[in-house]
Amino acid sequence: MPTSDVAPPRCLRFITYLAPSVPIEFFQTLTYYLEEKLNIASYLMCESRWSGPNPDAVDPFTLNIADVGFICSTPFMQLLHDKKAPVELLPAGPVYMHPRAQGRPVYFPDVIIHKDNKEKFKEFANLRGCKWAYNDDQSLSGYYATLRKLKQMGENASFFGHTIHS
Repeated sequence: MPTSDVAPPRCLRFITYLAPSVPIEFFQTLTYYLEEKLNIASYLMCESRWSGPNPDAVDPFTLNIADVGFICSTPFMQLLHDKKAPVELLPAGPVYMHPRAQGRPVYFPDVIIHKDNKEKFKEFANLRGCKWAYNDDQSLSGYYATLRKLKQMGENASFFGHTIHS
């Protein structure tokens, strides 16, 4: 097989663990934008089973198959602490045009109930004994924020009648 002194073109490799919660089009748009601005080829991988690298496998950063990742904060902190993966936080984030954001790059955990139950569940405490679905047990806003709220109330996960990983 002939060899060449020409290096293969550099490619920026993105991975997101946040779709479909955050629409994949958001990451595609960002990828296309950076590809154009940096004049570099890129591609986007999507892993929807976890909110970050699978804790039971080698992460894509250590394997050198991803350059940029969109992950939840809990798996990121685990990468920094446990695996000592070659990752660092890029101090940037989207600023959503929502009144609660107040022009800041923040996100919020939201409790979603059926519209017919809005009078019944005006307070979080009214959810005692109900079914509770959470997105991912590694998600700060979708899982740990709920546990924190329950702890503040002097409760634990048994507060709900049934929990399910959605």
